Amino acid sequence: MNPPQREIMSLMKTLITPFQLVSVSRIFHVFEEVVMGQKLRW
Repeated sequence: MNPPQREIMSLMKTLITPFQLVSVSRIFHVFEEVVMGQKLRW
């Protein structure tokens, strides 16, 4: 991983932190639904 890309990543992280919390909770919810769907299928 080259330094400029790392800088961009850190910048993105600082910018996206509030949105990331929402997206992470959404992803977790979707993942939970998928897991429940798998359980229902089994």
